[in-house]
Amino acid sequence: MSVAAAAAGSGAASATVAVGYRYSDDFNRADNASLGANWRVDRNGSPRISTNRAQMKTMSSGGRQGCWASRQGEGTQDSRFATDNYSVEVQFIAPIGNLASDNMTGVILAVADTFGAGVMCYFVATTANGCAIYTQSGLPPTTGISTGQTGQTQRAVTATNAAVTDLFRFQRVGNVFTLYRNGSSFLSWTDASNVVSSGATNRRWGMFFEGNTVVFPAADYRSPAIDAITEARDL
Repeated sequence: MSVAAAAAGSGAASATVAVGYRYSDDFNRADNASLGANWRVDRNGSPRISTNRAQMKTMSSGGRQGCWASRQGEGTQDSRFATDNYSVEVQFIAPIGNLASDNMTGVILAVADTFGAGVMCYFVATTANGCAIYTQSGLPPTTGISTGQTGQTQRAVTATNAAVTDLFRFQRVGNVFTLYRNGSSFLSWTDASNVVSSGATNRRWGMFFEGNTVVFPAADYRSPAIDAITEARDL
């Protein structure tokens, strides 16, 4: 896990020029029901660490559910981006246990200091039901479900499925949100009405996972896990 202050455009660490920050987390730590102190639990419990990856928490009841968390920072640094131009890149990996074909994993941008205080933007990726960009106005449902609920609006969609080997980068440049898959542009949405929150109190970021439990025969299924936050940074 690392946090580095970097000069804009230089790609080099600097102790004196701090115009932007870069973050990473490889999740290479002991199995735990929590991601750790540097993550804020935002909705329906915390994602867990399982075999050096972040994934949907342990589930105790049936039906579709999700959990949302956002980055808190490390040491004296926090995880608010410096401007409204930034990106978060994540490496997918298969979850430990059963892979769900229709549950969703995603990265959340424009997370407020007070979770749910504004409008967030996030992507959802599944291995069988396509991928999309969504916004969430206010709090997600208590179940943590990421689509089809109050305040959730689909902004862009593709029938192309994700793979558990994919590298996704979700980028915001002002009011343009672009999802890259394995280095190529995959989905884009221009927020022409400026509905997504902006400004200094809405520059956190996070991620969510989903899963479901089948009662008979008893089995848990999870959306793709995240092997690493390879880089979250100001642009």
